Amino acid sequence: MIKTLKSWIATYHNIEESEVESYFKNADVTGFLIIWTIFEQKIFKGFVKYEQLKTHPFDTGRLEKQISHFHNRYQNPTLYQNLRHKEESKPEVQVILSTNLQDLKTDDKCLLLLYVVYRYRNNIFHGNKGVSSWAKYATEIEYCVDVIRIILEQR
Repeated sequence: MIKTLKSWIATYHNIEESEVESYFKNADVTGFLIIWTIFEQKIFKGFVKYEQLKTHPFDTGRLEKQISHFHNRYQNPTLYQNLRHKEESKPEVQVILSTNLQDLKTDDKCLLLLYVVYRYRNNIFHGNKGVSSWAKYATEIEYCVDVIRIILEQR
């Protein structure tokens, strides 16, 4: 099945099969998609919406590097817009991004991390991040997987 799928994708996008092969070798995205499925089922009973993100606090102690990275990255308006894609800006997230990192409360950190993971999930699943662009988000995808893994370990 995979060989036929790869061939179909190459034909559909009018690209070389070798380029399609590189998509399938992106273990970061594959890992993200697998762990997201586990995460969404375990934490959100199979389906998550933005409003639910605020109701799932967790210990952020092992995620300071990820919090700092995402907080710094999405203070850039262009990167934040790309993260949101066509979704309206969330006032709570705007406040978090405009607050000094050291002044964030645990609930703020939780919401920031869950929001970023949720948006990466949406952007990947709904194609807002083109397959060919996944590699340039390797750090962000890795950090999203870290967040999901640590939350799951706490449950």
